[in-house]
Order: sequence, then structure tokens, then C-alpha cells
Amino acid sequence: MSKRNAAKKGRQFKASHLSGRWRVAKMPDLVEDYLSETKNPHVNLSVKSKNLSLSGDYEFGLQSGVLNGEVIQDEREVDGTKKKTLRILFSFEGNDEMDEVNGYGEATLSEDGRTLTGRLNYDGCDRYRFVWRRLRGKSKS
Repeated sequence: MSKRNAAKKGRQFKASHLSGRWRVAKMPDLVEDYLSETKNPHVNLSVKSKNLSLSGDYEFGLQSGVLNGEVIQDEREVDGTKKKTLRILFSFEGNDEMDEVNGYGEATLSEDGRTLTGRLNYDGCDRYRFVWRRLRGKSKS
């Protein structure tokens, strides 16, 4: 691994890095073709740096809606070095076809800053894992 790539991998990210468009890349607990029900499954996130509040919208499969929450900055020790991690905690509400859906979710930013991995917890006890990948540049819904 080059020094440049090693520096990127160990990079510390600010909460504002979470703002932007994320592609819903995987939802392994759902049927395989569910994500293809939407032309461009995505999540748009906006973080206010001052108070670390989070807001956004999403669209995947047959669902669309909004989310609100916060960014949590944690510190953990790895190989004797303290590293900061970014997590998001959020509630969501929207529609799945004609049915209302809501619940809460949580995700952790990967060390390279390109992936959010987490879980959606729907009211009614359904839980679904997800992987969101950072999209570069502007993308159309």
C-alpha cells in the first residue's frame, strides 16, 4: 500500500463528511431484486456542524421518506492509537407503497469514509441491515 493510500485509510473524518448523497448498495435481509424497484436507490444526508444534527430523505425499493437524527463522534483505541469514529442515529418515516412506515436506524462510517453500514429498525420489530456507499458528484433520482 502506498503512503498516500495508507494516509487516506487512516484519515479522521469530520461530521460534515456525512453530508451528501449515498447509494443504497445492499440490503441483504430483503429479496435480491427489491432495490431495483427504484431507478436510483439513495439517501441524501445533511449535517449541521454546529450541533451535529442530521436530516435527509431516502428512496429505495418501494419506499421513500425522511429521516432526522444526530451524529455521534466516538473515540476508540486500536493498536494503542486513539481513533475517532462517526456514527449516525436517526428516526425515519415514510411510505412503502401505500403503507406508512417508521422506525429508527443506526450506522457507522467506515475507516475509508466511503461506506455507512448499519441497520433499520421498523416499528413492529422488522430489522434490515444496509450498506450505503458514498456517491461522488451530482446524481439524479
